[in-house]
Parts: sequence; C-alpha cells; structure tokens
Amino acid sequence: MSLAKIFLIDGHALCYRAFYGIAGLANSKGQATNAVYGFVSTLRKILKEHTPSHMAVCFDTGKKTLRQEKFKEYKIQRPSMPEDLISQLPIIKEVLKAYRIPVFELDGYEADDLIATIVRKLKKNGAEIVIASDDKDMFQLVDDGTSMYSFRHDKLLGVQESQERFGIKPSLITDYIGLCGDTADNIPGVNGIGEVTARNLINQFGTLENVYDHLDQVTQVKVREKLTAQKDAALFSKELAVLDGDVPFDFKMEGIQVVEPDNKELARLFNELEFRKFVQELNQGSSEETVNPVEEISVSNIAGFLAQVKKSKQCAIIVGPSIALEGGFKFWVSSQGQVVVLAANQIAQCKAVLEDRTIRKVTYDFKAVRKALMSSSVGIDGEVFDVLLAGYLLLSGLMSIDLASIAWQ
Repeated sequence: MSLAKIFLIDGHALCYRAFYGIAGLANSKGQATNAVYGFVSTLRKILKEHTPSHMAVCFDTGKKTLRQEKFKEYKIQRPSMPEDLISQLPIIKEVLKAYRIPVFELDGYEADDLIATIVRKLKKNGAEIVIASDDKDMFQLVDDGTSMYSFRHDKLLGVQESQERFGIKPSLITDYIGLCGDTADNIPGVNGIGEVTARNLINQFGTLENVYDHLDQVTQVKVREKLTAQKDAALFSKELAVLDGDVPFDFKMEGIQVVEPDNKELARLFNELEFRKFVQELNQGSSEETVNPVEEISVSNIAGFLAQVKKSKQCAIIVGPSIALEGGFKFWVSSQGQVVVLAANQIAQCKAVLEDRTIRKVTYDFKAVRKALMSSSVGIDGEVFDVLLAGYLLLSGLMSIDLASIAWQ
C-alpha cells in the first residue's frame, strides 16, 4: 500500500504571489482576475505534476492574530491588501470549492499555524507531506517526512536543499530568526546581528538557548555585548517565529482527500472569469459525448438536406475564401446538425432555399455572405440573424469579435 502524498498550500502567500506576478488581467465586466488566474495555474500544475492524494489550502482571516496581540509591530510594515486582491479572494475560494479542495481558516491564527497543526497531526500516519510556500518560517517544519514546494523556484526542497538554502538545519530556523530577525514579518531579532553572524552562531552552538548558555565562548567582543544586552529581544523574536502546532480546529485526514472536481461548476466559473484556455481543457478532458454532433453531407446527396431545411424553416450559412480557387468562395450551409460544404460553382443548388423568405437564416457577417452569394448569382432573403452584429451589441468589451470568441462567450 502506497503512502499518502499530502499537499498543504499557504493560500494567502500564493494569492499575493499570483496577484503581483500577473499584472492587469481582468474580464470584460471589469473584475480583476490576475490573482485567480495565477492561483488556479499553480493549483493545476500541482495536481497534474505532483498528483497528491490529499490536499488542503489554509488562509489568514485578516483579523488580529495572537502574535499581533503579543507584539503590535508584528507585520506592521506591510501595506493593506489591495482592493483588487480583496475582491478576488471569494472567487478563489469558489474555485477551490468547485475543485472540492477544503479550505481552513480561523480568527486569531495565521495560515502558517494551521498548516503546522495539520503537519503535527499527520506525522503519525507516516505520510509524505509537502508544504507549498516560500515563507522562511515555514521551513522549521521540514524534516525527513516533510518538504517544501517553492512557488518561486517550482521545486521541492527537503532537509538537504533547505540546509543549502539557509546554511543551517531547517529545524533551527526559529533560532536563526531569533538572532537576525525577519524583515518580512518585522521580527526584530538582535540589533546589529546579521544573517552571516547568526548563521555562524547557530552552526557553532545549535539552539538560541545554547548560544546564551555559552556566551563566554563567543570570541567577538561586540557580538557578545549585543547578545548580552538584547537577550530578551532574541528570545522573544524566536517565540514569535515558532509556529503554533496546536490550533483548535476540526481536521480529519479523510476530509482532505483529492476527489473528482465539479467540472460543471468549474466551467461556469472559468467562463465567467473568461479563462478560455481552462474551459477548453475542461471540455477536452470531459468524458461526456459531444452534444449534437455535426454530420457533413456529400454534395451529391444534397437533395435530402435541402428538404430538411425546408421542413425546419431555418438554416445557417457562413462564407470563407476558397484555397483551391483564387478569388473564389466556399460556403458552409447547415441545419439540424447537418452541414454541406459548397464551392462557389455549387452554391446555386441552395438558391431556392436561400431566397425563400419563409426560411430564417443565421449568418456571421451578413454583408460578406450576401456579397459572396451575389458573385454566384444567388440572393438571400427572409429573416436574417447576424451573429457578428449580435457580438458587437453584446460583447463590445472584447478586443476581437471573431466567430471563435463569440462561440466561446
């Protein structure tokens, strides 16, 4: 029996990365979609390339956290979340719901703490755990059974890779932060102790507490003086960096199992967001049969097709240039799931139908169709619905009103 592979995504971190990584993306209604697009792209990549058996996404709630109650300057330097990102968070959670991927968040706690709690609870299962985040403090959770997935570098970082990145064991990250601080979270550390000195001290003595137990062995006098004067700040900084692995929320491993998504709801959301590529890939991967398949009718058997057109009282006609004949045209005439493709010298066979005022015609670019028909001495009469004109009226925000864009909309 293969072990579970569990991906735990820092949703807040991924939202920010997606938002700033893709600029200026919005749908025709003006809704910003850049964060949603980047988030979904990363999610799809993880599902496809890493095939996790279990997955969960954790978010911050935006409410005051326990760390901020302890230290009011915690993360105070960070600007407020942009309005365009705020508007996309509910959409991202809707997409996750359609993927049937559970979301966890709890007032007073950061996403990091929820992930740490899940990791602690899953350790006993012997599962392979992957934390998707680039936050430095998350690396304290890395061990033989837990690795990091870096959004920035698109790769997994285990114990060895993490040690190569920071120059210390990942289990000692909080001790390291206690000394040199963390500007991203506004954790002060010891003023005057930089990353290199912090790394050297941790590699020499191990934990922060052990550094203080052996202060007499710190050979640099100024470093020893700074450590002595700022001991409380160092220990408090480490305390702020330690993740809470005992957050009180309901979690069960069976509740995060990866299951078949709600593709119908995903298609609806992607259509609304105008993520055409995602919609097309959903359709390609669908096991459902194509609705109303089109049957191409041979020109030699056109009589039955024309009888069907007269009976249904409607047909569609599209015109395009003929490759075979310079300056010529090809015509696609369709009705009731059947289509006949005619060269310019064959379109006269449809003359009676196209000039019949009682038969409704659907066209794309009526002027071009009428012009091409006239060159073959065929008219078009009766009620006409022009898809191109409808596209201009309904989809004026689109850069292009080509037939494919209108059909997708």
